[in-house]
Amino acid sequence: MSCISVRSAWTAAAWGMLLLPALPLLAQDPAPPQEASQPADQDAADKPTEPETTLQLADRLRLTGRYAEAIKHYDQATGAAAAIGKSRALWETGEWTAAAETLKKLPPESADLPEVAAEQARQAFDQGDYPAARQAVERALKANPQQLWARWVQAELYRVSGQADAADKEYAWFLEYSRQARRMENPEDLHAVALAAAQVARWRRNSRLFSQLVNDYYPTALKKEANYWPAALESGRLFLEKYNETAALKEFDAALQINPNSAPAYAAKAQLALENYDLEAAQIALGQALQINPKLVAAMQSQADLHMLNFRTQEAIDVLKQALKTNPLDEATRGRLAAAYGALDGLSDPPSPRMAKVIAQAVEQNPECGQFYFHLAGALENQRRYPAAALYYAEAHQRLPRMIGPRGRLGLMYMRLGDEAQAGPLLTEAFAADPFNVRIKNTLAVLDLLQNYAVLETEHFILRFDRTHDELLARYAARYLEEDVYPDITAKLGYEPPEKSLFEIFSRSGRTTGHGWFSARMVGLPYVHTVGACAGKMVAIASPGDLPKPYNWAHVLKHEFTHVVNLQQTNFNIPHWFTEALAVLYENQPRPTAWLEVLAKRAADDDLFTLETINFGFARPKNGDDWTLAYCQAELYAEYMTATYGDDAPAKMLAAYAANQNTRQAILHCFKVEQEEFERGYRLFVNTELARFEPTSTTTLRDIPTLQKLLQENPDDAQATAEMAYAYLQRDEKPEARKLALAAQTLETNQPLAAYVLARIYLSIGDAAQAVKLLEAALQADPPQQNALALLAALRMKARHWAAAEQLYLRGQKSHPHPDRWLKALTALYLRSGEEEKLRGVLTSLAQIQGDSASVALKLAQLSAKRQEYEAARRWSQQAMQIDIQSAEAHALLAGALVGLEKYADAIEEFETALELDPERSDWRFALADACVQAGDKAKAKATLQALLKRDASYPGAEVLLESLEP
Repeated sequence: MSCISVRSAWTAAAWGMLLLPALPLLAQDPAPPQEASQPADQDAADKPTEPETTLQLADRLRLTGRYAEAIKHYDQATGAAAAIGKSRALWETGEWTAAAETLKKLPPESADLPEVAAEQARQAFDQGDYPAARQAVERALKANPQQLWARWVQAELYRVSGQADAADKEYAWFLEYSRQARRMENPEDLHAVALAAAQVARWRRNSRLFSQLVNDYYPTALKKEANYWPAALESGRLFLEKYNETAALKEFDAALQINPNSAPAYAAKAQLALENYDLEAAQIALGQALQINPKLVAAMQSQADLHMLNFRTQEAIDVLKQALKTNPLDEATRGRLAAAYGALDGLSDPPSPRMAKVIAQAVEQNPECGQFYFHLAGALENQRRYPAAALYYAEAHQRLPRMIGPRGRLGLMYMRLGDEAQAGPLLTEAFAADPFNVRIKNTLAVLDLLQNYAVLETEHFILRFDRTHDELLARYAARYLEEDVYPDITAKLGYEPPEKSLFEIFSRSGRTTGHGWFSARMVGLPYVHTVGACAGKMVAIASPGDLPKPYNWAHVLKHEFTHVVNLQQTNFNIPHWFTEALAVLYENQPRPTAWLEVLAKRAADDDLFTLETINFGFARPKNGDDWTLAYCQAELYAEYMTATYGDDAPAKMLAAYAANQNTRQAILHCFKVEQEEFERGYRLFVNTELARFEPTSTTTLRDIPTLQKLLQENPDDAQATAEMAYAYLQRDEKPEARKLALAAQTLETNQPLAAYVLARIYLSIGDAAQAVKLLEAALQADPPQQNALALLAALRMKARHWAAAEQLYLRGQKSHPHPDRWLKALTALYLRSGEEEKLRGVLTSLAQIQGDSASVALKLAQLSAKRQEYEAARRWSQQAMQIDIQSAEAHALLAGALVGLEKYADAIEEFETALELDPERSDWRFALADACVQAGDKAKAKATLQALLKRDASYPGAEVLLESLEP
């Protein structure tokens, strides 16, 4: 399981994934804002060149991010244009008071100009001072009814005050203006028209306008003024809105290429990074944005998003409160703040007082506050509070039906909640309005695919699957879920989902793999790094038969259903670590040695996770070890609380989370100890676990450059010389390898690694006797060299000296512990020697390590059946089927075991399945007939025998058995 948010897919455990957005805040100092490159002749650059005027130079300096220089040159110019330019330079660096004062100081004849009033309107609007913005708009439009930025602010004022119809007309006015004006030379004018056109495209479902904007309006603005970076920025924002992240990044970088100190461009890059869960890039970009302009609301909003995704809700609230000081009426800020209060106080009906207050303020300001509810829902979605997010997306649409975002996001949310019937119409409508939205397009393709899927319904589950590829898997999965998983997990968790749980199995269709469809089903984007995922009410898996590596589908189903139950049980208020802890714990599988290896290493380095940090290991692991350690420690936390506080400890924690307690509160409430004391006990528990663990013995051989340096310093280093010989052997440079190996043996008699190298060389020329002689001499000392030991054992086995080979492998297992190296070697040995009892023991150990190996389970089933240990044969054949459902041999072995257990009806079904998969097996057909006889179904037995005799008239015993069934 792992975490993903609305726009991203995250890493997850090999058996499954839970959609849980959460990411760590990387503690990094933000990089300083970049300085625009300076020409060599600075004095010449500071002076206007013909035909560039001082004002033009100042504008160029401002647009390229050299704000201090621009302000100096604006001060040398006169008039309203210079004042506006200086005000913008100050505004873009967070000097808002100075920016406003610059315009106020203009003489009356300039202060009344429409462009000055329009600039004041923009500044007032960005500060949430709507009365002042309206007054400035009125002054501007009185002087010039076509002042574009004044008209834009007027449209926005209508939008944020519950006058959507009036706003819509204002946005449309810009398109009429552009048709009448035909040619606009000023990039500022093109910018204003483009912003309005984008709103028309959204509100009036005119998707063609989006293409015009990125292919015409904004490129034209840059042609008019090559330094007009806002055109690239706005184009990137449109691409990001449609999930075209590659194009968006290109545009953001283009804006920063022009203006390396564009705070809005850095904020946009941070938003893109957040959506891809690139926290390092997001933090750096936010640091740059806020260092340039500490009052940039968009950057503060993304900073709050980062905090909330990292479980630092109070820090997010602090940032949002700061943003409200800058603009107290911003709906996106208020929406996030309401979500943060809901996260801390609990999502209830009615909302908590703090959350309710923010909602009431937003609605009072703007009864049509769709943007507010949209951002509230988005913030809740990123905390995987999916049911609440769906409610607020629906409210966003109700408040402002013109918005295209809420419909699509609500449809995607219904997909996560397993309500495809409601999702379909919403997504279809959203795609018709916005055909460039990649996630919606992909999700609709999934829905089209599902239309042709078969449905299998049981008492508690609904399974959807491709009948052509996965009918057999669906049948067995449904039975396993209903008979084994459901009663087990619901009893352990003390909760039953109120509705049937949806499971979907995706296989290849067209040019898209099953895993590709699975990914699109879960996130609408190409790749999720797991084979299974849960969103709380539904589960999707990639068909095992459609993947290059097998996996145990039964383990995945059980793991994911555990998520289904505990997420609903806690109303989605369960931290990532605990839902994973229970999902792994209730799989009831041996802890992988690889997990314990990482645990031991990190414990030795005093670098284990705590309850404060473990979620980061799931959400944003720095490396594979972080991910592994998070799963290992989560399971150990669950085991510790059970061992220390009783079997009902997990149930108590679930109840506490359902009551909206956080982990610290839950531990104190459930176990009457502070979290710190709980952690101390847990660490002792981990130490006890590690005391029983024997780590893998590893020998790291050094590379050639390192060895060369060592040998230059000490030519008599026998080990380094032998390692150098081994390195040359690996490169198939045998003469040099032999020379070095002989030198090593001269330095150290019977040097083990050198002996191995020489033995390999002797074997290459067919001299096995000399190879054995060298290896035997080298292995006199303890501990033996692994390569030499394994090679000598292999030579003994080849010579059929079984006991000698076994002794060597067991010696290796004792002296160089390894999860499976020696077990595999012993397996090969016992298979060749025919020592089945020993083989069973080794395979049983190997099966615990290789839970996804059908061949190991199948061999154990065969060995158990041979010994007439039918219960063991049943168990192992079922495990083989849970890895390879198409294994006819596994079904036949299960059938035989069921006959031995006198479960004839089930045996008949398994024999029939085996024969469906491999109709040529006459022995299975005869066994089926015999099972029918035992079950008392003579008619079926006769029909089966008659079919067998048609295929093989001389099959031994068939004719006799058939005659015995005649009256």
